[in-house]
Amino acid sequence: MRSTFPPSLIRSPLADAEARRIRELDEALLLEQVGTGSWRVCDGRIATGHERFLGFVDQKDDGFEVMQLTDFFVWSVFPTMRTALSHIVATNPSVPSERPAEHLGWLK
Repeated sequence: MRSTFPPSLIRSPLADAEARRIRELDEALLLEQVGTGSWRVCDGRIATGHERFLGFVDQKDDGFEVMQLTDFFVWSVFPTMRTALSHIVATNPSVPSERPAEHLGWLK
């Protein structure tokens, strides 16, 4: 794995509530194909709006590249789509109701 994701933002070990939140989000992921080998990853529990957007995954020769937005753009490469999606879920900053109003607001 290669990543520019700040290690300080990866939560571990997980509390029970955090593990449940991650499991729920993992089960709700939606992949919307935006091109050949490219997907937008969304939270299927949210019908519309920028809050549903979690990142992009692009298939590359050396694996699956994830692009996420935290306070800045973050790129990571994983060997499989499953590990890429697991990373998106594990590093998602908060459940949607806890996200600040300005979170990804420029994507409108």
